[in-house]
Formats: sequence, C-alpha cells, structure tokens
Amino acid sequence: MSEYLTLGDTGSEGITWNSTKYPGTCKPSDFATLAKFKALQEQLNRVAQVKGFTKIAVDGDFGPGTVDLAKKVSQSNTLTCSALAGSVTTFTASFAALATSLSAPAKVAGPAPIKPPSIVNAAGNVVIAPPGSGNPIAASLYDSVSGLGTVGVVAAVGIAGGIGYLLFFKKKRRK
Repeated sequence: MSEYLTLGDTGSEGITWNSTKYPGTCKPSDFATLAKFKALQEQLNRVAQVKGFTKIAVDGDFGPGTVDLAKKVSQSNTLTCSALAGSVTTFTASFAALATSLSAPAKVAGPAPIKPPSIVNAAGNVVIAPPGSGNPIAASLYDSVSGLGTVGVVAAVGIAGGIGYLLFFKKKRRK
C-alpha cells in the first residue's frame, strides 16, 4: 500500500488521504478532502443520534471510532478506513439518506475533537486546519491571504494597519 492513495468511485475523484503515518487511521491530505471526511462523520452522528449509538468527534480522521460507527450504521463488518475514504461521497450520501429517513435532526452535537482537525500533506507533515475553516467568511479571507507571498501579506497588513490608524486618530482629533 502506498503512502498516498487517490482512490474512489465516480463521485470521489481527487480524494487523497494518508494511511501510513498513523496506521489504522486514514487522514486527509488536503483541505477539500478534510471537508468531505468531516461531512461523512456528521452524517454518521445524525444516524447515531436516532439509533442511540455513541457519537464520534467530527475531526476528519477516519480512525477506529469512525470505522466502528460506520460498521454499525451500514451493518457491514467488512468496512475499513480505506473503504470509507475511497468512496466517501457515496457513503456520505447513503448515510445522509438514512438519517433523513429516520427523521434525524439536520445538525447534532458530538463530542469535541481531542485535537484540532488537520491533514497530512505530501511531505508527510501534519498541518492544522486554518482557523475558522467552519466559517465560510473566515475561510475565504484566509484563502485570499494564503495565496499571497510574504511581501503581499506584509503589504496587506500595512495597508489595513494604516487605514485603522487614520480612522482611529481622525476621530480623536475631532474631539
């Protein structure tokens, strides 16, 4: 088994994960895959809420807890983290349909993750998800700044600081 896998059915192209850094756990290798893994975990928790199963932390890691809950929900003892990761789109849709048919709430609370959601990048390093990745506005702000080089970030911070300075002191002078 290679360190990086790109597998999946027709709905899961481009899903990449690492299953060797943490044996028995499939960790996403990019933030788009992290979002898809977390979506699957959210659907599992919806079903768990109705069926009375123990819910899992929505952290994007397909470890033993996620696999065990998926086995209970799907009634299949043959699931592995690689099987879930390789067909994440299909499993997410199936679990969402089941949750809806059981009249599960659209959102359910689960246990807080022990560690912040993260990915394992191509170099094998763990990268924490950007702050506010659950907030579309904060995520888009992060995305707009993350593409800039160091000079661009320094310039953006300088401009924002200059505007803030002018606004703050302009108000003070009027008093």
